[in-house]
Amino acid sequence: MNKRGQGLPLNTIIIAIIVLVVLVVLIAIFVGRIGKTEQDLDREGNLESIKLKASYGKCRPSPTAESVFQTDYADPDIPKANAISNFQNLISVCKGRSDTDCQSSTDTKGLIVTSGGCSN
Repeated sequence: MNKRGQGLPLNTIIIAIIVLVVLVVLIAIFVGRIGKTEQDLDREGNLESIKLKASYGKCRPSPTAESVFQTDYADPDIPKANAISNFQNLISVCKGRSDTDCQSSTDTKGLIVTSGGCSN
């Protein structure tokens, strides 16, 4: 018998298949965990928002301001402490207003209120 080429041994093929299966399982685990992490971050932002809502008065941040807070809180480039501090400042500005001037665009010191303002 004349051999023209050499093939892969059966053991090498089996090991390669096992390695591929393990790799696919690891990729599936990591991809699933990344999606879970995003959900956890969204939930954490909602919980922080709920905690801050407990300090609202009659005049409170508008829904737009709450949405901006949740976006900032989830943004990895913005420190969470800064997002919380900014929103707490807006809450205190809104608390300092009377019902009649709740929706004005300036606070009691004449500074323009950003990130959505206040609402009743």
